[in-house]
Amino acid sequence: MQTPESSLEALANQVAKLEAQNHCLKKAGMASFVVAVAIIAMGQAPAKKVIEANEFVLQNASGDSP
Repeated sequence: MQTPESSLEALANQVAKLEAQNHCLKKAGMASFVVAVAIIAMGQAPAKKVIEANEFVLQNASGDSP
């Protein structure tokens, strides 16, 4: 049978272990949140398109010039 002191010590050890696990889970959660936000932000960046031409030819759907 456990004495009240050993029972209290066992509970304290268990609480310390759970706090350490909780700390690790918080870090992992925050890191995954930052990665998700970074991926979303990269997808929202405007694409820069440069078009250079000496001539533009306007054609209708059948390919004829109007």
